[in-house]
Amino acid sequence: MMRLRLTHDEIMTLARLSVILAIVFLFVTAASVSNATITCGEVVVFLTPCIPFGVLGGTVPLDCCKGIKRLNAAQNTTMDQRIACSSIQEGAARIPRINYDRINTHGDVCVALLALTKFTLY
Repeated sequence: MMRLRLTHDEIMTLARLSVILAIVFLFVTAASVSNATITCGEVVVFLTPCIPFGVLGGTVPLDCCKGIKRLNAAQNTTMDQRIACSSIQEGAARIPRINYDRINTHGDVCVALLALTKFTLY
């Protein structure tokens, strides 16, 4: 597998993009739906560590897998699932150069990674 080398400017741009995306979603989605227990802002916080893999490839960060696991645990209602789904779709659409085929592999990669590391989230 080919490993990408990032310049300092590319790393800084990706970091800024992650922070800006998280902040925008936190402010835009401040109002929550009454019967939902999850907010779009929480979805962003859970999945922000996944952005570098979604854009650049390489190795899925362990924090990304932890975020996916936490997101799955936080979806208690159908409304939670709808909020999570729309937040992911809207957020991904705002990330330049996101590779949808790559991000669709997160689940499988994380199941294997979590089984190997055997860490506890809670």
